[in-house]
Amino acid sequence: MKKIIACALLLSISAATFCQQVTVQPNQYTKADYFKKAHNQKKAAWIMAGTGVACVIVGGIMSSTVSISYLGTESLFDERTSSTGKVFGVIGLCSIAGSIPLFISAGKNKHKAILAVRDQPAPAGLPIAVSKKITGLTISIPIGN
Repeated sequence: MKKIIACALLLSISAATFCQQVTVQPNQYTKADYFKKAHNQKKAAWIMAGTGVACVIVGGIMSSTVSISYLGTESLFDERTSSTGKVFGVIGLCSIAGSIPLFISAGKNKHKAILAVRDQPAPAGLPIAVSKKITGLTISIPIGN
């Protein structure tokens, strides 16, 4: 009975040692990843803003109540067109409002790419026991864009 308990205890200890998990860093993005993400977000924000402005303009034109008559014909715009124009205007305003968070997050991602904490090679002359990489704050100044 003592041998069975001892074996079970050893097996439970050895099983627990193989159950360790490796911790993964959540933000292992490179500078290029942040710049690409910022570029894509900014492009989407401009598309949303432009589409929103176009919808607001079209909605304003459609919902205008100006009666246009040509040679005694009836008005080109009726009540249905007016309400459709208001819907276009609301959709346009929502699109413009939705582009604002994209502009903000694009700016934040660009700043993350410019100012980041990175592992840098250690200077020469350090003892062997010291790690070959030192964590430091890096600032990169993009040239051009």
